[in-house]
Amino acid sequence: MSVDFSTKPQSEFIGGAFAYFFRQLAVAIGSAVTLGLLSPILICWQRRWVASHTYIDGRQQVFDGKASDIFGKYILWLLLSYITLGIYMFWFTVKMQRWLTEHTHFADGAATDDSSHFDGTVLGYFGRSLLVGVVIYITLGFGAFWGVCYMQRWSASNTVIDGKRLKFDGGGLELFGQYLIWMLLTIVTLGIFSFWLPAKVLRWTVSRTQIDKYVP
Repeated sequence: MSVDFSTKPQSEFIGGAFAYFFRQLAVAIGSAVTLGLLSPILICWQRRWVASHTYIDGRQQVFDGKASDIFGKYILWLLLSYITLGIYMFWFTVKMQRWLTEHTHFADGAATDDSSHFDGTVLGYFGRSLLVGVVIYITLGFGAFWGVCYMQRWSASNTVIDGKRLKFDGGGLELFGQYLIWMLLTIVTLGIFSFWLPAKVLRWTVSRTQIDKYVP
C-alpha cells in the first residue's frame, strides 16, 4: 500500500460554533456588567477553551494562565486606559497579548517559563493600527479585509510558542470572498447563520496560521 507523503499536519480550530459564540457573549456581558473586574477570569476561561481546540500544524495548544496572576495588572491597565481617555489601550493590548502568549504552549512539548513570548512593540502596534485606520477610511471600509490580515500577519510573526515562531499567510481578497459567502448565508437564513460567523472567522484565521520553519 502506497503512503502519501504529500500530506502535512493541518492548522485548525475544532471548537463548536455555538459554544464559541456563547462564550464570547458571556465574556462581553460579564465584563460589561462588572465594569471589567471579572474580565481576567472570563478571558482565561475563554482562552483555555480556545487553546484546547486549536491545532497549529497538527500540534494542539494549551493555555495555563491563571486570572489571579494577571488580575492586579489588568485592573491597573484598565484604570490607566480610563484616565488617559483610551490612549493607554495601545499599551494595554500589547501587554495583554504578551501575557497570554507567555502562557500558551504546545500540548506535546516541554514548556518552560520563557519558551513562549510575544515580541511585538507598542510603537509597532500603534503605527500599524494608524495605517489600517487610514486605509479603511480612504477605501470606505473595503480596506478592512486587508487590515485584518495585515494586523494578523504582524501578530503571528511576533508570536513564539515553545520556541516556534508563527506565520500567517491569509490574504485580504480571500477573506473578502469568504465574508461575501458568510454574509449571503446570514441573509438567506434570516440571521441564523450569524451564530456560526465568529467561529468561521476564527477557523479561517487558524487555518492560515503555521509554524514558520525558516525564521527562528
